[in-house]
Amino acid sequence: MLIDVKSGVDNIAQIDGFLRGRRVGFTGGAASVDRLARPTLEILSEHYELTALFAPEHGIRGDAQAGAEIKTYVDPKLGVPVYSLYGDASPGGGNRPSREALRSIDVMVVDLQEAGVRFYTFLYTLAYIMEACAEAGVPVAVLDRVAPLGGDEEAGAICDPAFSSFVGNYELPARTGLTPGEYARYVNAYLNLGCELVVAPVTGWRRSAYFDETDLPWAPPSPNIPTVDSCFAYVGTCIFEGVNVSEGRGTTKPFELIGAPWLDTDALTERMARRGTPGALLRKTYFTPMFSKYAGELCAAVQIHVTDREICEPFRLGLTMLEEIWRRHPDKLSFISQFSANADAGSATYHFDRILGTDDFRKRRYDADTLINIHKPSMEAYKANKVKFHLYE
Repeated sequence: MLIDVKSGVDNIAQIDGFLRGRRVGFTGGAASVDRLARPTLEILSEHYELTALFAPEHGIRGDAQAGAEIKTYVDPKLGVPVYSLYGDASPGGGNRPSREALRSIDVMVVDLQEAGVRFYTFLYTLAYIMEACAEAGVPVAVLDRVAPLGGDEEAGAICDPAFSSFVGNYELPARTGLTPGEYARYVNAYLNLGCELVVAPVTGWRRSAYFDETDLPWAPPSPNIPTVDSCFAYVGTCIFEGVNVSEGRGTTKPFELIGAPWLDTDALTERMARRGTPGALLRKTYFTPMFSKYAGELCAAVQIHVTDREICEPFRLGLTMLEEIWRRHPDKLSFISQFSANADAGSATYHFDRILGTDDFRKRRYDADTLINIHKPSMEAYKANKVKFHLYE
C-alpha cells in the first residue's frame, strides 16, 4: 500500500508568512509539481508576486537535454526574466545567480527534485544559490521533497575536495541519503554560510521509503532519469559518463543499459556472475542509441535488472562492471579527458575522477573492492554527521 505523502509545495501554507508581501524568485524544473501534478511555478504565480525565475540544468520547464546550455530570456507566460543558472550564459558566472538578478527579489524559493546522488547538478545549483543569497542578504525557502532512494542508505566514495566540481563537492558520498531540505541544512553548516534558510517540510514520509512507495506522481527530474529504477542504477552507472562506454543515454533505459560496439558481453556476464551480483540480474542485449555516445551504432550491452533493492549495492555493481570491462578490453576502454579552464595550462581533468570523487581507481592505486573498503571509515563519519541535519524519522 502506498504511503500518503505531501511534498513541501503541498505544505507551502506553513511558510506563507515568510513569502507573503515579498518579491519572490523561484528556481525549479519539470519535476517541481504538487501531489496533483500541478507545477509549483503556477501555484506560486497565483498566490505570490513572482519577479524573477532561475533556470537550472534542463530548464525551468524541463525543455533542455543534459548538458544543453540554458540562456537568459523573458518567460512568455509570466512576462518575468528567467536567469540562467547553467552554462556559460549564466549572468552570475559559474552557474550562480548574479547580484543584479538577486536585487529584483526579496526571497528565493527553491523546489528541485534531485536524484539522491552526489553527481546530480541540482544539488550544486541549490548550494550556489545559498552562497549568493547569503552574500546578498536574501533568504532562501526550500520546498522539500522525499529522497527518491530513501533516506536510510548511503554509499560510495566520499568526494575528495581536490576533485570538487559541479558534479561533486562537500565531501558527499555517491548516494547521499538526504532530502533537498536536509542537504540545504548540511551545506549551510559545511560552508558556514549563515544563509537565512527555511524549509517547507514533507509530511507522511518515512526515511526508509523510496519515491515509488509513496502516492506522489513521479515526474522525471531530467530526461535521462525517467523512473526510480533508472535513478537507483544511476548511483553506480553514472561513472560510465567518464569512459567510452555508453551509459544508455539515447535509449529508453538510461543508466540501466551499459554497452559499446566492441563490448564482449559473454565475458562480462560470466565474470560478474563469478563475483556475484546480489539483488540484481545482468541480461545480455543490444541497443542503438538515438543520441550521445555511439549514436546510430549497434552496441552489445547488458541491462541491469534489480530484483531486491535491500541487498543490491548499485555503486559497487557499477564500479565492478567497469573494472571487469577494463580487464577484458584494456586496449579499447579509455577515460574521457576534458580540458578544464581551472586546471593548469596543458593539463586535463578527467570527468570520471569528478564523478567518482577521486583518481585512485583510474590511476590503478586501488581496485573496486579496495576503494570501497578504504572509504568505509569516512562513510561512517558522514553517516554520523548527517543525522544532525535530518528533518524526518
